[in-house]
Amino acid sequence: MALKLRAAAPAARITVIGRQRRIGRGLAYGAADGGHMLNVPISRMDVGLEPSFHDWLRTWHGPDWSVDDFAPRSLFGDYMGFLADRAVDAGEITRIRGEAVGFKAGSTGSVILEDGRSVAADVTVLALGNLPPDLPGGLPQSITQSAAFVCDPWAPGALDDLPYAAPVMLVGSGLTMIDIALRLVARGHQGKMIAVSRRGLLPRGHQTGGEWPPFLHDHVGSGPLRIARLIRDQVRQATAAGVAWQRVFDAARPAVPAVWSAWTLAERRQFLRRLRPWWDVHRHRTAPAVTAAMQSLLAEGRLEVTAARFGAARFVEATAHIELLCTDGAKAVEVARVINCTGPGGRFDRTANPLIAHLRDSGQAQIDPLGLGFETRSGAVVMASGEVCDRLYAVGPLTKAAWWEITAAPEITIQIDDLVQRLTSATPLTPSLSASIFMDMGAGI
Repeated sequence: MALKLRAAAPAARITVIGRQRRIGRGLAYGAADGGHMLNVPISRMDVGLEPSFHDWLRTWHGPDWSVDDFAPRSLFGDYMGFLADRAVDAGEITRIRGEAVGFKAGSTGSVILEDGRSVAADVTVLALGNLPPDLPGGLPQSITQSAAFVCDPWAPGALDDLPYAAPVMLVGSGLTMIDIALRLVARGHQGKMIAVSRRGLLPRGHQTGGEWPPFLHDHVGSGPLRIARLIRDQVRQATAAGVAWQRVFDAARPAVPAVWSAWTLAERRQFLRRLRPWWDVHRHRTAPAVTAAMQSLLAEGRLEVTAARFGAARFVEATAHIELLCTDGAKAVEVARVINCTGPGGRFDRTANPLIAHLRDSGQAQIDPLGLGFETRSGAVVMASGEVCDRLYAVGPLTKAAWWEITAAPEITIQIDDLVQRLTSATPLTPSLSASIFMDMGAGI
């Protein structure tokens, strides 16, 4: 957002505020190990900056990179860090280290920092990314308050004191679980890993080849169950035609924000309660190398994935004793660590993040009824009064209430490009940003 604002408005004074020592990488790319791969090929990580990610890779990491390759996440972090450092060094962006804890609107807005400093701004854009993980549901306090529990596996040093042969429980079976399992293996961990989630679903892998035409655009306004039946029918047709089911989900992706926006609150709740886990494992897939690594861990018995709920639990003599309630009966497990792998937090209505809590509790921002994020209109934050704050904007996961799929590079790039144009255009843009703009992003992973 900062780099694109700078390009569109060279005379503007752009300040980036954050606690991190260096900017650009973010959590997903800054905390990643070399074995953590991007979940999409290089071509889908083009965010419209110069040089492109692909060109940067070929310049700094060898000429053999293809746009169809899956690169380590840390390299994309290095790329964004390179662009950010270059802009800071050139004086194009001002860097302020500190945690923003408050905001005051007025003739000009002011961002309040934890140490009392105040940073004036005509426009403030919240680009906060994902929330820290929530506590897993159903896990008793006897475990979550014990020394065995790791709430945020990405926190510095979170896994450092884990004995290499110790058995561990990974709570969740999605992409975060895979990341942490691979991180443990890369660090030489030899102990048994058991991943536990209610359904025991693992993310599916990418598969290349074949094409499938867009089909969801004409069904905007249909409810979640009808959409699910439509996608299943399209998958059956694709399979019969020799086309991988992955292409069906790719073809559906551009219409997802429009489908979500058209649903009623009850329909959105229905999707979140009944269909989201199945959507996530098919939509958010793993790179081929990651899929192969996970299959090896499963085949060797080093990783076990179990569908279960938590029963009785206690922490005794540095060991967590947990009862798992499976469909075929109860199972007792003893582990040295219980690692929260449920992924980013999703409840903005109760997060303790100081800035979000301040905006929420002061009425300067309205949380949507599902707690997914701020209510926004064309990127502008809606206040509790229902009015739009023309000095405060949001991008990325904070706007999930409006778009649902707004955590990946292509969607966020579209959102940022639109907001930059709005903030720098001499004349107001019409119509306002709507879900239909995402339909032009093209199919693809």
